[in-house]
Amino acid sequence: MARRIAAVELPLPNHWYWIPEVGRGVAGWDRAVADEIVPPEHRDDTSQSLLVAQLGDVYDTVAETGFTNARTAVFSPPPWYDRLLGMLTVQVSPISSLGGYVTELATWTSSDDTLRFQSVRPFEAEIPAGSVAGAHLVLGHPGLDDVGRETQTLEERVVAAVAPINADNLVEVVAIAASLGVFPDFRQTVLDLLQPLTIQMEESHG
Repeated sequence: MARRIAAVELPLPNHWYWIPEVGRGVAGWDRAVADEIVPPEHRDDTSQSLLVAQLGDVYDTVAETGFTNARTAVFSPPPWYDRLLGMLTVQVSPISSLGGYVTELATWTSSDDTLRFQSVRPFEAEIPAGSVAGAHLVLGHPGLDDVGRETQTLEERVVAAVAPINADNLVEVVAIAASLGVFPDFRQTVLDLLQPLTIQMEESHG
């Protein structure tokens, strides 16, 4: 009998912090998360303000995607208390099969001319929650340096889906590193983060 994903739970290790779901952030949530990240002895108005602004940017970025059930966490390890070095978004997807997800991913990476894909490395894996398929991406963002010369900033992403057995839908994951080198092996880091993922299922009536 086919089943659908009803809910997901993902405990995260130290230095990863969940932010509110889009539409559920109460006033002052960003300051509260910043206070959770930065120990009292390291707090000052400047660094806290920078961190609050970055948290707001992440929240707005997720909101702009249109995801309605996404959970997002940010990564801020010591001693870089005033900056976010990574983010992870998890959502239940309506895509019905891992094969369908892989096809959509391949189409996106081969046809989206708004992003500069420097590297696309597909991968497959198994975790306790199910089968995983996705890609490790490197994207280039053009810009200018201090004297007006063209530069390119590289961004690392991992996009993937998790398919529980006999499920009608998937869990989608998008992870972004602030820059190359933040994580020695970003693909493996994301797979490690997904190891404790638990998925609650319900009977599919569709």
